[in-house]
Amino acid sequence: MTRPSIVILGISGTLIVGLVASLLFFRHLVVKSFPVTTGSVAVEGLGAPVDVYRDPYGIPHIIAAGSDDLMFAAGYVHAQDRLWQMDVMRRAGEGRLSELFGEKTIPIDKMFRLIGLARTAAAIEPELDPASRQALTSYAAGVNAIIASQRGKFPAEFDMLGYEPEPWTVRHSIIITRLIAWELALGWWTDLTYGAIAARVPEAMLREALPDYPDSVRVTVPSGGRRQRAAGLPEVFNTALAY
Repeated sequence: MTRPSIVILGISGTLIVGLVASLLFFRHLVVKSFPVTTGSVAVEGLGAPVDVYRDPYGIPHIIAAGSDDLMFAAGYVHAQDRLWQMDVMRRAGEGRLSELFGEKTIPIDKMFRLIGLARTAAAIEPELDPASRQALTSYAAGVNAIIASQRGKFPAEFDMLGYEPEPWTVRHSIIITRLIAWELALGWWTDLTYGAIAARVPEAMLREALPDYPDSVRVTVPSGGRRQRAAGLPEVFNTALAY
């Protein structure tokens, strides 16, 4: 074998070894945080054994003797599957995304700090009834059990961004509920959008694009009388545009 052939063979072997090592490394980054779905796990904080099984779709089902253990297991399983998503969502609600993503998310942080989801959560927390507080406390304990046990094995997103999740609190769960409520409340967006359409097209075209509920179709919840067609629709849209 000639010297050039030996050199080429050596370089090729090195590249192959490097490629395999890189693939194994990236696979480790991805799978190291996968949830344990078989066998038993000893976890401090439970009052009694809890059974968790996953159906063919991967959806976890929890069987617990008491509500505290049930909520603990729910937090534990949620964090197993979605710890980074949970962390990003609480940061979004607190207006802290830019700590991770830099200047690009400053407008989002400004918006949510103006809306005040974190302030709302801080006001709600002291007013929680004892049962709700206990449930959220148990849930937070389950999330924190994962955070404590997975150090060094957090999802790859934490490694890529170079940080570790902070402990979960009752207030964080409240922030998440407020954030979900905000995301589901799309009326403000649709009202403004419909108002913009109404300001640009004739009324006949508007009613063709956004027809009234037909009188010939039964309503889901009867009002006790014949449904009346809404009057002054464009005026409503103009009011939405004013805000």
